[in-house]
Amino acid sequence: VNAVLTVEVEEVSALVVLAVAVVAVVLVVTVVMSVMELVVVLAVLAGVSVLVVLAVVIVAVVLVVVDIGALVLVLLEFVMVVVEAVVNVVVVFVAGAGAGAGVTCGTGAGK
Repeated sequence: VNAVLTVEVEEVSALVVLAVAVVAVVLVVTVVMSVMELVVVLAVLAGVSVLVVLAVVIVAVVLVVVDIGALVLVLLEFVMVVVEAVVNVVVVFVAGAGAGAGVTCGTGAGK
């Protein structure tokens, strides 16, 4: 029972982590695209060369994505550690309850 419980929880936690990562990436891409469009429009209105603007935007986007990628990795690691801790507590609790019941019955304390 404990092994099955552990496997199921690990599968669920992996799915949750994947979902969080996908949502984070989608949000980041959306925000970055909006900012890029805004910057390009403002720069063109200001009369700056489009090539210069694109170069600056590309560099900024690369830096932002790298930073956010690192942040997401840290968050995912944190989530995995928390989930693992919870799983361990649940497994220990279930195993402990089973062992406790066995001891009580075996020693004759229940009679």
